[in-house]
Amino acid sequence: RTRPQSSSAESCSSPAMERTHQIIGATVVAYLIYPLFMPLQARSLDNVKEWGLKGPGKDLPIPCMGVYAFAGLNPAVTVDMSYAYDYDPKTKSFWLDFSPEALTVAAEATGRTFESTKYKATSPTPGMLPGWYTVKQFAMLRYRVKFTFESDKVAKITSCIGGGWAPLSWG
Repeated sequence: RTRPQSSSAESCSSPAMERTHQIIGATVVAYLIYPLFMPLQARSLDNVKEWGLKGPGKDLPIPCMGVYAFAGLNPAVTVDMSYAYDYDPKTKSFWLDFSPEALTVAAEATGRTFESTKYKATSPTPGMLPGWYTVKQFAMLRYRVKFTFESDKVAKITSCIGGGWAPLSWG
């Protein structure tokens, strides 16, 4: 007596295979949204020496090494270039992930808007958008930027989402 052959459609719909698909799907979703649950610490612009330039790329010879707060950007964030990596001296290029280590909320902007008399908001972002939300969205998108310097003051910037090329690049 021979056993009847099952079709591939039947074998893919077995309870074990369905459970495998559920586990894979849950793992992918968890990977995509985990940055939303990462703790963030607001960093004060008055004590940059305490927290700035502590990243693994702090000794890279990039022309723009430093900590930057963008005046007028709402919500207010800081960028610590010491988290740069993959520096290529031949092309004068490096990468920077917009992760919660490199990109964070300025302590002066921990409220719902950047309520500061020192730094007035000038960007067209929604006034009710908190800075922590913006930082976590960059992390969730796995947003990263490649800087390629044409001179000490001019860089071509290429942006990527999800680790790959994104059509948000400009040069």
